[in-house]
Amino acid sequence: MERRKFLQTISLGSLGFAASLSVPIRAWSFFQKTTSLSTAKQRLSWLAYRSASFEGPATITEIEGSIPASIRGTLYRIGPGSKETFGRELTHFFDGDAYLSALHISDSRVQLQSAFVGTPERAAEQAAKKMLYTEFGTACEGHSRGYKYPPNINIQTIGGKLLALSESSWPTALDPESLHATGTWNFGGSLAVHTTFTAHPKLDPVTGDVYSYGITQALSPELKVFRLAKGSEQLTQVASHSLGGFFPIHDCLLTENYMVFLVAPLKVKLLGAALGQSPIADLLEYDGSKPFRIILVRKDGSASPLEIESSPGGLAFHHCNAWEESGQLHFDSVVMPDDSAYAMFENWSADVMPPSPNSWITRFSIDLATMKLRSRTQISDGVPTDFPGVNSHLLGKPMSHYHLLEAAFGNEDPLAFNTLACWDLEARSAKRITVSARQCLGEPLYVPDDKNAWILHLGYDADRDETFLDIRKEISLELVARAWLGRYLPLGFHGSFIPRA
Repeated sequence: MERRKFLQTISLGSLGFAASLSVPIRAWSFFQKTTSLSTAKQRLSWLAYRSASFEGPATITEIEGSIPASIRGTLYRIGPGSKETFGRELTHFFDGDAYLSALHISDSRVQLQSAFVGTPERAAEQAAKKMLYTEFGTACEGHSRGYKYPPNINIQTIGGKLLALSESSWPTALDPESLHATGTWNFGGSLAVHTTFTAHPKLDPVTGDVYSYGITQALSPELKVFRLAKGSEQLTQVASHSLGGFFPIHDCLLTENYMVFLVAPLKVKLLGAALGQSPIADLLEYDGSKPFRIILVRKDGSASPLEIESSPGGLAFHHCNAWEESGQLHFDSVVMPDDSAYAMFENWSADVMPPSPNSWITRFSIDLATMKLRSRTQISDGVPTDFPGVNSHLLGKPMSHYHLLEAAFGNEDPLAFNTLACWDLEARSAKRITVSARQCLGEPLYVPDDKNAWILHLGYDADRDETFLDIRKEISLELVARAWLGRYLPLGFHGSFIPRA
C-alpha cells in the first residue's frame, strides 16, 4: 500500500462535475494497522470481504453527483460478515455468518441499515463464546454440532416475504423494517425436511409465479422443482429427478416453457457429509473426464425431465438468460473449463492465491424437436468474469446486453473484481470501465424505470477503507452518482432491488 495515495486529492472528473475530497484521518489509522498484517490481510479482496464491525442505521451524507429521482426502493446486499469465530479464523471465502445491508433510496437520499442475520446457530455461538459448528471450509475445533449453513448467499422477496437464502437449508425470514430474523421458512410446510432451497429462485415476469428448486439430502439425492403461484405461500412440486449423487446446483434458468439446469461434474461425498465433521469444501469431488449435464424441466410438469450431455465439462456457478426462438432453446452461462476456482476460494486467506481461471459467456443451443444439443459457442473473450447482472423483466426473452464483473488483476488478486463490463450480444464486444488499483466492485444489479435503466453496485475503496454505492447508466456505464457509506461493509455475494410501492 503506497502512503502517498492517502495524501493525494481524489479527482471526480469522471462524474462530469468538478469537486475534490481530502482523504479522512481514519484512513491513515487504517493504513498503520494494515501494514503490520500478513500479505493475505493486505490483499484488496481480503480487505473488501473481511469481518464487519458495524450494525445499525446510518444516514448517508456524502453523495457525489445526483441520484435519479426515479430510483425509489431498497437495495439489499448479503454475504459472509464474519471471518473469525471467537478466535478461530475462518479460512474459506464462503465462510461466515450472514451479514445484511439495506440501502433505502428515495427522494435522491440514502439511508443505510445493516445487521448480522440472527440465526439459531449464530445465537448459540454468541452465547457460548466459542465456535460450535463446522463452516463450509473451516472445521470446528473439538466436537462439532454439525454444519452451520448461514443464509449468506442471496436475499430476495418471495411470496411477500423477505428471505435470506443459504441454498443448503431452508430460508431465513426477515422483518423488512428491523432486519431481525423471524425464523426459518418452509413455505407453509410445503418444503420437506432435509430438502435444500436454492439461493437463486426465478420470478416469471409474465405470470408472476416464482420457480425454484431444492435437492434432497438423502442416499439417492433428487432434484425437486417447485412453483410458487403468484399470491400463494405454498410450493407446488413440478418435477422430481434423480441426480445420481449430491451434485450442487447453484443457479438455474427460465424460459417460456422450461426450467434449465446445467449440472457440473462436481459432487459431495455423502458419507463424509453424513458424519458432519469435515468441511463440505473437503468433501467435494470433481471428475474432469465427465461432461456437463443439461436438465430440462417443463414448467407445467407435463413431461418427465430430460437430460442432455455437453462435453467438455467444467464449472458454471451463474447463468445469464435463456429463451426459446424458432424451435430452439438457447441459454447463456458463465463457464469455467475446470474446478480450479475452488482452489482460489479455499486459499482466499493464504499469502499466495492461485490464479483465477479464465471464463466465458457460453451459449448452448438445443433443438426442441429432437431434444439434442445443436451447438455450444463461446461469445466472450475469456477474461475472468462472474456475477452477471440482467434485466429480470426480460427473463425468458432475448436480451441485447449483459453486465458482468471482471477481474483484470487476474493472477495477483483474482477475487478483487475491478472492472464492470457491458456485453453487447449482437456485436459480441464489451464496453468496460475499470476502477482504480485500490478499489474493487460488487455484483451489478439492473434497476429499470419508465424511461431509463440503471446499474447499481457496491464498491470498496481501500485508501479510504470505505464502501460506496455507484449508480451508472445502463449502456455507457457513465457514473451518475456515488454515495460514500461512511464506513466499511463487506461487499457480499448477491442481493436484490425492491422498488418502493
